[in-house]
Amino acid sequence: MTVTKTDLKVLSNEVTCVVSVVESGVGYLYFGTDKGVVRKYNMASGALTDIRDVGEKVLSLTLYSGTLYIGLAGGKLISLTTS
Repeated sequence: MTVTKTDLKVLSNEVTCVVSVVESGVGYLYFGTDKGVVRKYNMASGALTDIRDVGEKVLSLTLYSGTLYIGLAGGKLISLTTS
């Protein structure tokens, strides 16, 4: 497959980290921004949803058993249920 410029889509220009997952047969990308917003992208529909404003730059994301663990620039680790 050849990827062309028209195949590419910019979801956000503030992304600091990304985690992908398949939940209930649907693929999602969760990503954090340097503005402190956690977003969810539905790969099938193309829908982009802001999930939560965490207040500071997101440095890391990990998804485990339906919980998204979010590492923040200020040193906090917070959890967010995805379902």
